[in-house]
Amino acid sequence: MSLRDDAKARLAALEAAGLRRRPPVLDSPVGRYVEVDGRRLLCFSSNDYLGFASDAALLDAIRRDLEAHGIGAGASRLVCGTQRAHVELEQALAAHLGKPAGVLFSSGYAANVGLLQGLPERGDLIVSDELNHASLIDGCRLSRARVEIVPHLDLDAIARALGERAEARAFLVVEAIYSMDGDDAPLRDLARLAERHEAALVVDEAHSFGVYGPEGRGLCAQLGVEPEILIATFGKSFGLSGALVAGDPEVVELLRHRARSYVYSTAPSPVVALGLARSLEAVKAADDRRARLARHAERLRTGLVRLGYRVPEGRSAIVPVIVGENRRTLAVDAALRERGFLVQAIRPPTVPEGTARLRIVPTAAHEPEDVEALLTAFRELRSELDR
Repeated sequence: MSLRDDAKARLAALEAAGLRRRPPVLDSPVGRYVEVDGRRLLCFSSNDYLGFASDAALLDAIRRDLEAHGIGAGASRLVCGTQRAHVELEQALAAHLGKPAGVLFSSGYAANVGLLQGLPERGDLIVSDELNHASLIDGCRLSRARVEIVPHLDLDAIARALGERAEARAFLVVEAIYSMDGDDAPLRDLARLAERHEAALVVDEAHSFGVYGPEGRGLCAQLGVEPEILIATFGKSFGLSGALVAGDPEVVELLRHRARSYVYSTAPSPVVALGLARSLEAVKAADDRRARLARHAERLRTGLVRLGYRVPEGRSAIVPVIVGENRRTLAVDAALRERGFLVQAIRPPTVPEGTARLRIVPTAAHEPEDVEALLTAFRELRSELDR
């Protein structure tokens, strides 16, 4: 069979299983509304939690930065791609997170893969939650360490994995907020386990950085937890892109030598670095936006539960509605779009088999009437789901 025929057959199998991906093509910036195929839709699918992706003041500042600093970095950080903006951003972000040092990556995926590929060695152990993000999973796969996958946030299983290890070094890898269920990790319990078993706690704050804690420092800061390594990403609350791995200076310096996604990637645009520095100041001062986001999420979660939908417990801005079957989930996605809402269907392998869902994410850019309108749409769809 030719490569083309093989690809056609695989795509047909995905289609038959309700797993073919057809992402919406936006003809507008991401914001409260988006334009898709000529239609204006209320967007409840982005991770732009604080509404900064289209913030007018930030956009104006970035335009000025673009004229002054150009578009691209021109090379990897270790060749001649490091600009003053990168260095100053790393210092400011690390200080904001309460860490002595940090290294900037072009994306959260690059940060997690580079971290786990570059730091653990052969003879080490990585204990990784089964629902960790694909970037953490791929980093584990690229690591030379032994990897132990544990059931989701199962403290007993984690304790066994750490307690029975033969390896000298261990890394416990979790997310602060899980991106598909919206649940938060028991970070204090995990920190105690890591300390008891002399393991390095690694926490990915992708969906909590900017949203929780004083000045948006994250869930670890809110709970008083200090992991050895913290990952903060900027494609969500900061409205841009990139990520920082923060920790001790020696650990960060070693990653600059060992993390292949850093060493062999062109540096992030200096305009992005300058934009992130501006976003950092905006995020620090965004208590009103964080409060509005929390109100929207709570209203959605309680309203959907009262309507009889299956919504996992949580307190984050990620509000999943579990439907189960793939095609049924796609049908609800389409029905919501007809009613003027963009709420994406999420299917395996992003989520476990049988748990296809609508992943609803309000943002601080939404108004209370937007949330009520979405709940009305779900009320109308209740009878269709019950068939």
